[in-house]
Amino acid sequence: MTSPVPTPTPDATAPAAVAEAAWRRLFTPGPRLGWRFQDRARGLRPFPLRAPDPAALARDRDAAHEASLLRIRRQAKVGGLLGGGAVVLLFCGAVVNSGHPTRAGATIVIALLAAVATAGWLVLCMARQAAVHSARRAVPAQVREDLLDWHRQAQAWVAAEHARLDGVDEWLSVPAPPRRLDVYGGALWGWEALLTVYGAGVLAAGCRVWVADLSGQGVARELVRLAHRAGHRFDHQWLPRDLARCRLLAGLPVDELVDALVEMMHGRAGPEGREDRSLDTTLLHDVCRVLGADVSIGRIVAALRVVSGRFEPSPLLTAEETGQLADALLAEGEQRDALRALRRMVAVLEPLADLGTAPRSGAPAPQLTCVALRTDGNGVRDDLLRDMVVQALPHIVAVDTPDRPDVLIVAGADELPQRYLERLSDLCARHRVPLLLVFRHLRDEALRGLGSGAVAFMRLGQHEEATRAADFVGRHHQVALTQLTATLGGNETHTVGDNEGTTESAGTGTNSSSTRSTNRGTSGNASASGPPGAGWPTSATLGSGWTGGTGTGTTRGASETHTVGRSWGTTRSVAEGSNWTLATSTSRVYEYALEPTVLQRLPDYLLLLVNHAPHGVSLTPIEINPDIVTLPRVRMDPPPTDARTPAPGTDAPYRSSSVATSPGGGR
Repeated sequence: MTSPVPTPTPDATAPAAVAEAAWRRLFTPGPRLGWRFQDRARGLRPFPLRAPDPAALARDRDAAHEASLLRIRRQAKVGGLLGGGAVVLLFCGAVVNSGHPTRAGATIVIALLAAVATAGWLVLCMARQAAVHSARRAVPAQVREDLLDWHRQAQAWVAAEHARLDGVDEWLSVPAPPRRLDVYGGALWGWEALLTVYGAGVLAAGCRVWVADLSGQGVARELVRLAHRAGHRFDHQWLPRDLARCRLLAGLPVDELVDALVEMMHGRAGPEGREDRSLDTTLLHDVCRVLGADVSIGRIVAALRVVSGRFEPSPLLTAEETGQLADALLAEGEQRDALRALRRMVAVLEPLADLGTAPRSGAPAPQLTCVALRTDGNGVRDDLLRDMVVQALPHIVAVDTPDRPDVLIVAGADELPQRYLERLSDLCARHRVPLLLVFRHLRDEALRGLGSGAVAFMRLGQHEEATRAADFVGRHHQVALTQLTATLGGNETHTVGDNEGTTESAGTGTNSSSTRSTNRGTSGNASASGPPGAGWPTSATLGSGWTGGTGTGTTRGASETHTVGRSWGTTRSVAEGSNWTLATSTSRVYEYALEPTVLQRLPDYLLLLVNHAPHGVSLTPIEINPDIVTLPRVRMDPPPTDARTPAPGTDAPYRSSSVATSPGGGR
C-alpha cells in the first residue's frame, strides 16, 4: 500500500547495509506510537554579552586615560617635592659640616645622588605621561578592535552552541498508553504506518502480538513483511482464503461454542430476536449432544443438514451419528416450526464449514498472528467472518494458552457492537493485555465508546465527526486578544571625525629715528664791600658769561618675525533615542481547545494523543511515519526529560580587557 503524498525515504544510492540497518531500527524494544519532533534551534542559548556601545567604550577608555594622567601628575609632584626637599636638606647639612671636610664632602655626594634620582623620576613620569597621550590618540582604533573582538567571541559562542546541539535528538519517541487506546479517523496508509511502528516495537520487546485486521484492505501487511525479514515467527491468515487453517474457535467448550455461533447469527438483531435466539440455542445443543466431544463447525453444519431432512453423505459424520440424527427428526408439527430455523442456520454457517479443517503444524507458536479479512463484495459472508473474529477475540484473550497474545490490535473496529467492545476491554484489562482499537469513523458504536480508554485522533474529514472530536477535547475560557495597536520608532546616530590643520606666518620690519638739540645761556654776578659802619661792602667783584651748544643723534633698527602653528582634534558625537507605544484590548471567550477544522486538515501520518489531566487538556502531536527511522538524530527510547537546554537569563555588558589597565599602569 502506498501513500498519495511523498514520504521521506532513504537515499537510493545508499549501500544496502545502511538501508537494512535503518528499517531494523524499528525493532528497537519499546511500545511506541511514533515520534515527537523537537526543534533543536529552540535550545540555542544566545550570546550572554550585549553588543558593545562604541561611545561607551570610548568614554571608558578616556576616563581610564584621564585617571592615569592625574595619577602620574600626582606621583611626579610628590616625588619632586620629596626629592627636592631631600637635596636642600643635604646641602644645608653640608654647609653646617663645612668645618669637617670629610663629612661635608659625603653629604654633597649624597645630595647630588638624590638630585639625580629626583630628575630621573621626573623624566620617567614625563615618559609615562607621553605614553598615555599616545594611547589616547589611538582610542578610535582600539574601539574598532573591541567591536571585532566582540564579534569573534559571539561567533565562537554560536559555533560552540551548534556543536553542543549536534548531539541533541530531534525526534523523541512517544510511548503508547499501557492499557487501552482508541484511535479515530485516518486513512488506510496511516493505519498501516501506525500498526508497523507500534507492532515492531512490541515484537522487539518479546511480546506476542495478535492483529485482527477487519479493514478489508490488509493494513497489517507491512508489519508482517518486516517481522518476517527481522526473523520473527508469524502467521498471516487471509479470510476466507485461509479458512481451513484458521483456528479461531478451536478448543472452545461446547457451551461456549454454541453461544458464539448464536451470537454470530443474532448479535446484530438486538433484544427483539430473543425467541429465535433461544430456538437456535436449543437446536444446536441437541445436535452437539449427538456429536459428542468432537465438535466443529463443519460437523455441526453436516448434522444440521441431516436434521433438516437432507440425507447427504458426509465424511465428517459417522454412520452411527447419521442414524442417531435421523432418528432425532422432529415430529411433523415441530419440524414445520423449526425447519426455517434449521435452514437458516445451515445457510449462515455453511460458509464456515471448512474452518480449522487443515491439520495442525508442529511449528512453535508464532510471535505475530494476523487474521485479515479480504473484502470481495460478498457482504453477508464478510459480516459473518467479521462476527466470527469478534466472537473469538474474548476467548483468545481469556484462555491461558501458548497462543494467548500479550498485545491485541483491532483495526477497523467500527462494526463491533459496544457490548462486545466493553467485554473485550474488560478481559484485556483483567489479563493486562494492552488493547489498540482503530476506528475509521467517529459515529454509531465508535461514538458511544468514546472515552473508554486513552483517545487519539487522526484526520477526520467529515465536519460532523470533527466537531464531535472537538467537543470531546473540550472548551475552555481564555483571554483572547481582540485588538493590538503598536508604534515603535527609534533613531541612532554615530559620528566620528578627525581634523588637522597647519598655520604659518612670516614678517619683516625696519625703523629709523633722528634727534637734534640746541641750548644757550647768560650769567652774571656782582658784589661790593666798604668800611665797617658805613653800610658799604669792603670789596666788590663784577663778572659775566655765555654758553651754547648743538647736538644731533640718529637711530636705525630692523626686525623679522616667523610663526608656525599646527592643530588637530577628534570629534565624536552620539545620539540615540527610541519611542514606542503599545495598546491592547482583550476579552474573555469560551471556545474550542481544538478547532474542528484542525482535525479536518491533519496530515496523513500525524496522530493527536489527547490527555485529560487535572490542570486541563493536553494534545501531543505524534509522527507515525516509519521512514522517520532513516533520518538523523532519532531517539528510539523515550527520553527521561526534555533534551533542550533553556536559554540563560544573563545579559551582561561587554567589557574590553584593555580598558581595565592603561599605558599609565593604573586601573
